[in-house]
Amino acid sequence: MHACDALLTAKTFMGKFMLVEELDSLLNANYTDVDQRNTVECIDLLKQKIELLGKIIDSLPVAVYINDYKNIKHIWGNELAEKRMGASIQEINEKGIDWYLSHYCPEDIAHIKESINAYNENKITEFSRVYRIKPEGALQWQWSYSKSTVFSEDNEIPNKLILGIAIDLSSDLKTISQMEEMVKENAKLKNKLVLESLTKREKEVLQFISKGKKSKEIAQHLNISFHTVDTHRKNISRKLELHSMASLAAFAVENGL
Repeated sequence: MHACDALLTAKTFMGKFMLVEELDSLLNANYTDVDQRNTVECIDLLKQKIELLGKIIDSLPVAVYINDYKNIKHIWGNELAEKRMGASIQEINEKGIDWYLSHYCPEDIAHIKESINAYNENKITEFSRVYRIKPEGALQWQWSYSKSTVFSEDNEIPNKLILGIAIDLSSDLKTISQMEEMVKENAKLKNKLVLESLTKREKEVLQFISKGKKSKEIAQHLNISFHTVDTHRKNISRKLELHSMASLAAFAVENGL
């Protein structure tokens, strides 16, 4: 029996599933097994499946979105993704990136821009962080956790699609200690991205700095010149925005180098 024939006999309709097996059949059927006799019926079932998947996505307690990071454009979002901005995807694009970023805490905006650049420069394939957002009309910042990954990219097509989710954490944060832990986790996520910007040699130099080694000693260990070590150290300081040996050493230890 064709997969579509089996589905038709199940008589499944959106919102009227009588059995779990019927729901499973609709979601997991093989729609490639089609002939002239059941083409119309299969198309109808495919429409039902798309409608069902859309309903599932819009019912999730998370914002789901797809963005084009090369063109800084929102492609699609579920109902919650639009609700938290108080605007449709089309309206968000029309209002522009500055309006969109105005909903984020100023301290977090730089990290959002860093992630966009890192994706476009192929430095990362996924990114996660905790940030503060003020949905349209809200009076207070809300803590959110966001995780994204490369959804689709093609060097011949001028875009890079990023699939992501955002979860509101504010209702789960009841104590000051929880807030403090959230801030610490936020710093760790930021540091992870910064670490990925360091070259292999820069990480080696940073490891020696964490052990209290001077530039001359590091040069001897790595069999490179003192001036090369000094150049690496300056580049590390610039990337980490830390300008003392003590702060560099502390950063390396805190991040497991």
